[in-house]
Amino acid sequence: MSIMRSIWNEKGATRTIILAVVFVVLLIATISQSASKKRAVKERVELESVALVDVNTDDIYTIEIQELLSKTVLAKRDGKWWVGAAQVMPNMSEDEKKQEEIKAWDYADEDAVLQVLETVQEGFNNWELVSVNREKMMDYRIGALGSKFSLLDENGNELACFDVGEKAANFTGTYIAICGEDKIYKIPGMLDMIFKRDAAGWRTKVIYELEQDDVVRFEINDPNDKKPVVLEKDDDGNWLGTSPYDFIPGKKKVSSLLAIFCNYKAMGFPERMRPGEDSIQTITLELTATMKDGKVRKLTFGTTEQARDTLVMDNERGILYTANYMDVDNLNAKVDYLSEPDDETEESE
Repeated sequence: MSIMRSIWNEKGATRTIILAVVFVVLLIATISQSASKKRAVKERVELESVALVDVNTDDIYTIEIQELLSKTVLAKRDGKWWVGAAQVMPNMSEDEKKQEEIKAWDYADEDAVLQVLETVQEGFNNWELVSVNREKMMDYRIGALGSKFSLLDENGNELACFDVGEKAANFTGTYIAICGEDKIYKIPGMLDMIFKRDAAGWRTKVIYELEQDDVVRFEINDPNDKKPVVLEKDDDGNWLGTSPYDFIPGKKKVSSLLAIFCNYKAMGFPERMRPGEDSIQTITLELTATMKDGKVRKLTFGTTEQARDTLVMDNERGILYTANYMDVDNLNAKVDYLSEPDDETEESE
């Protein structure tokens, strides 16, 4: 029995040693694999945090946007952004598209341009590489079906170039590519909200940016009324109503009215206008402000035969805009409203 016990003890000891060795080997492999995964994740995070676009936005003076049927240019002149556009055809060569004359220059929407510059300044960080196959670009609507952005400096030299494609089907990001590269990246966020605009979308909707204190006379003309409502400043800077009869308007009510007029921003631009239909045909409201330098600023609201929405235009640039829904109601202040004393809430502000 002692011999058998000795044999069993030796076998058990051997088995224990073998199991211990196997355990140590597995433990070392697991630790090594875990460390390797951590390194890989760290390297990937560091890689994805690298900016795809490295540009100082202060150096950007021109943004050229090429799409399938249009070319849009955003240009900074004397610190102010302008936008112009031209129509192009798919069968045009790159040189022909570049030579196509940009027309219809207008002030750009400063907020829209700022959104682009802020996104570019961040450099499209936290990207995910989704493909290195150039043939896949059409699937992500990059290239001819996308929007190509060229960023140029003051001398016309290219600082950066990238294509913005479609948004991901699960709304987790937007596909982009750096011009001339085969790689396709997915960037978090709905970049189409920032980059995908037509020419009208890049144009400003701000009609006036006037100083309210510079207005010395204000007239509200409703075609349905016999006489306009007229407000005039006296020598002490107080507002007086002089038409349709003399009255004392509430200070806060006049201030609120002028604040809308002096910083007026329309909703957008009318679509599908008939050729030559570039003015309002039926006037619903006309507002006229006389400034202390003698200049007259006017907003005319109304409709045309074609447009369903209320339109608005000023007396200088003559551009038609789509008015906001409640603007006519809010700006068509009658004497009975203006002559009411300001309530306590308004006076305490």
